[in-house]
Amino acid sequence: MRATCCVLLLTIITTASAQVPTAPFEVDEHTTLLAHYDRGLDADYAVGSRRADGLADIAEGLFGRGMYATKGWVRPEMSLVELDGLPRYISVTYAGTNLNPTSGCIEMLVWLDKVANPEYFRRLMTYNEAGHACFLALRPEPEKRTLMGYAEIEPGNAVSLAAHFPYDLDEQWHLIGMQWDAEKWELVVDGEIVVSQAAPPGGLPVPTTRITIGAHQWSGNVTEGIIDELRISDVPRYGR
Repeated sequence: MRATCCVLLLTIITTASAQVPTAPFEVDEHTTLLAHYDRGLDADYAVGSRRADGLADIAEGLFGRGMYATKGWVRPEMSLVELDGLPRYISVTYAGTNLNPTSGCIEMLVWLDKVANPEYFRRLMTYNEAGHACFLALRPEPEKRTLMGYAEIEPGNAVSLAAHFPYDLDEQWHLIGMQWDAEKWELVVDGEIVVSQAAPPGGLPVPTTRITIGAHQWSGNVTEGIIDELRISDVPRYGR
């Protein structure tokens, strides 16, 4: 079996220059999908299928309503046994044709709940099966947490990038995003590029499944928070 090659670049996110949007995202010529979640879980604009698969709780968002992506209503004092007993989150998905693997940006507004025992990953976006998977997630580690982008170019060959995302950023709205083109692959927080590295050869994996928002495609590794204003574009949006 070929050993997995994983390239990781780590930086630290602070709140010093936080710039959360002051208005909802808008559609322009580079938008491939936009979901406000004000009227439910359908995308307001999308390439391919408009309909989200399944249902989820609708909560108060930053601008109107948002999607509550959690495995039930989590309290910080809950044990792992109690968490396992909560109802499963039903994944919300959109057509893979909304994502251009060679150039683009996925961005969303996220309110993270404080969770005492988070699952190993709190996934914001994921697509494809193991071997060609791609995701954007929060990864808890002892005494710290990272915002992580991950892409499997082929089975056994994966690349990733990450930035420290402190727990004191919970329970407040933040713009979280990932963008890429032929030269760079980057993570974005509150309008600032927080980590940048060379783009994966050939771009991100080509979507062969639907794009899941707020969880793994099998409804695990949920975000545990509210997602509002999801936008996918075919160009990078920040620092260019």
